[in-house]
Amino acid sequence: MHPTKSLLKRLYAVTSALSSHSDERVFIACFPKSGSTFLRNVMAEITGYKTEEVCVGVKNDEQGIYLPALIDQAFNGISSRMHMKAKDQNIEILQKCGIRPVVLVRNIFDIVVSLRDHCHRTPIFAMVQMKDAYAKLSPEKQLDAIIDMLVPWYIEFYASWYRARESNAVDLYWTSYEEVMSDKPKAVRDICGFYGIKTSDEEIDRAIKTIEGDRKRSNFNVGKTGRGKENLTPEQIRKITGMAGYFEDIDFSSMGVVR
Repeated sequence: MHPTKSLLKRLYAVTSALSSHSDERVFIACFPKSGSTFLRNVMAEITGYKTEEVCVGVKNDEQGIYLPALIDQAFNGISSRMHMKAKDQNIEILQKCGIRPVVLVRNIFDIVVSLRDHCHRTPIFAMVQMKDAYAKLSPEKQLDAIIDMLVPWYIEFYASWYRARESNAVDLYWTSYEEVMSDKPKAVRDICGFYGIKTSDEEIDRAIKTIEGDRKRSNFNVGKTGRGKENLTPEQIRKITGMAGYFEDIDFSSMGVVR
């Protein structure tokens, strides 16, 4: 092990032992455009935790856990969300630090349409490098670009966390945008239960209303379930389904792909 890595792990162990907040960690590994900002902020509103992204990587790119950032927050409860795959180094830190993630996914067809709108304002991942070329494309070609360049990342994210759950690499809670939006109080209550957070139905309702009333903290766009297949062509739908089809033993139904 690299000496710096070993030192950081020892430092984390020491700070965690000294802190009364070391187990106050709400950690959401999520798809972009999956309602993660809303969920993170509702959990912070209920718990009083800080909303800190303990990551390597900027908000519009793939992220990974950054151990020095965790050490910086050793004496705070944190509610965090990151666009992070279940890579070996991320799983290792989750295991070492005793962090139990919520994995949040969403219907991939709805995400593609949502990303078309989002990338006009804030490009993410590979779309950043297209610069003005993206805006010059027709709406259908914009969807094609998102399918070609971004959907593979979503599929790999999903597959990595599916494998992590399958192998019991970490104790995780799997949910989806659709489950959260269909019954927000129940979804939040279940996540609180997963983390052992004691709260009441009244506190949950108040937190949801507070975040819903703040456009910046909820970060909702259109949010309409089912508009993906209304706006994608049959060929585009087949292409996305075909990408997932290479993973024959993985059930992609949580992201709307049924084979």
